[in-house]
Amino acid sequence: MKGVHIFKINEIVMTKVRWMLVLMLLFGFIFSPLPGIAQNGGENKVTEASARNIVLVPGFFNSLVPALNRQGDPWKQPYFSRDIIQGLTEAGYKTWVVDNLNPVGGIEENGKRLLDFLTARTQDFGDQPVVLVGHSAGGLYALYAIAHGDFDIAQFIAVNTPFRGLKFLTTLEKNHIPIKTIAAPFCLENLIGLNEENVRVFINSLSIRKPLRIDVFASYQASRIDTWNYRSLSAPMNIFQALANEASDGIVTLRSAWASKDLSAKNSHFEIYNHPQTVDLEHWEMAADYRFFNLAGVWNTNALRRAQRKAYVDILKSSGIPPTKQFQTIQEQRP
Repeated sequence: MKGVHIFKINEIVMTKVRWMLVLMLLFGFIFSPLPGIAQNGGENKVTEASARNIVLVPGFFNSLVPALNRQGDPWKQPYFSRDIIQGLTEAGYKTWVVDNLNPVGGIEENGKRLLDFLTARTQDFGDQPVVLVGHSAGGLYALYAIAHGDFDIAQFIAVNTPFRGLKFLTTLEKNHIPIKTIAAPFCLENLIGLNEENVRVFINSLSIRKPLRIDVFASYQASRIDTWNYRSLSAPMNIFQALANEASDGIVTLRSAWASKDLSAKNSHFEIYNHPQTVDLEHWEMAADYRFFNLAGVWNTNALRRAQRKAYVDILKSSGIPPTKQFQTIQEQRP
């Protein structure tokens, strides 16, 4: 009877997981542009001058922002929130957001799109070096572009990049969850390309002959009772972390985010810095607009906005790229 009881509990858990996966895929489909529709450029340039061009590279679901800005056009939403961009701008960084990626595209496709973005802006970059800052899968797109393009990249900063893939996807596959079948109607087959085995194959295929400095950062939040507090891992992220059964930002485990040493196996000329201090934000808090979290019921989004504005400035400072202006936090009443 005890075995039957455990079996029933497992069935209940897996049923919840299945529903959670379906909701996640639906959510991504609603907030992401249709496959093949590139997001228009034209509003991605920040005019402040600095010593380097900071190019922010979005990850998978790279339009995960409510359709409330950019003239209300739902197909032209920036992946990185306005607060992140404004924080970098006010600190004096010349910042660009890659806006021609396929939100549900694979590593190779979006790596090529990133190369197109960089090539089209060669004159705008001028003589200032280019630094790629990749969030999540955006770090993998950046590595593809570095390996396959002739563009001169001075530095690569990885933020929550899954160098060993997404463990929760592997867990779902091992529990016979038909991810491919569920993902197909939503054009999300490329999500499978981020599982542990597929990312391992991609990393092992890289051959980058040019010297490169790589700075690696991870974020982490603990699980708490108040899941509507931005400082606590949210309910959906708790489920994905439980599936991975490891400390994570809710999507990418710390082990995967800090596995940059896997890159040096065939690329010994890399200068890699793993920054051990985690950023106190979960996966989507490192990118998405505060209005998304308002819709999700988060009660202290003003504090989140301040944290977002500070996070990437701190990351660049720790990577040896100091701001050219004094940084100011957002002036709003504390919740």
